[in-house]
Amino acid sequence: MLKNPNFWTSWRLILALPIILLLSHHTFWSLVFCLPLLAFAEFTDWLDGHVVRKYDKVSDFGKIYDPYCDATLHLLVLLFLIGYGLPIWVVAIFLARETSMACVRIYCALQGLALGAHWPGKFKTGFQIAFIFAYVLAALFLSSGYSVIGYGPILFWYWMILVYILLFIALALTVYSLAEYLYFVYQKFHISFKIVRPVLD
Repeated sequence: MLKNPNFWTSWRLILALPIILLLSHHTFWSLVFCLPLLAFAEFTDWLDGHVVRKYDKVSDFGKIYDPYCDATLHLLVLLFLIGYGLPIWVVAIFLARETSMACVRIYCALQGLALGAHWPGKFKTGFQIAFIFAYVLAALFLSSGYSVIGYGPILFWYWMILVYILLFIALALTVYSLAEYLYFVYQKFHISFKIVRPVLD
């Protein structure tokens, strides 16, 4: 079982529930306990890839299941971060990208192709994860009443600059990676975008 990458991938779905339950409590200690769960969930993303490479366990199911689990976990966390001040439009952009990618993957599957992750998508996921951790840490910092670090307010604003740098890089890669996937599918299947007009009797 430990040599099955899908076993490790599934942990992101399993851990999504306790993570969002902890986020829903809006307390210092709920965030403290949330962070290691989130860290382990993200560690399984590296671990399943390591198992795939080490034991040559590449599968069409895994190519689709892995990004599905990533997207589900991250979107759920982002939705609950709205309660910590994350703008709704940020979540809307991430959500629009993931729903669009779901349509692209379904189309590719119908054409007999299991569309795995490309490098722009992997970079997008990496910066998205970094942003989520940085934002949760900022929420933890605020909920502590600046008691964790002596120079609280100053360090907090410097930290928020980093948070928003990570956010805008993640958003840029979100848009770019979707465009790259769409172009790849267009090149692969030579999709025609001509409008088909109905024939009237």
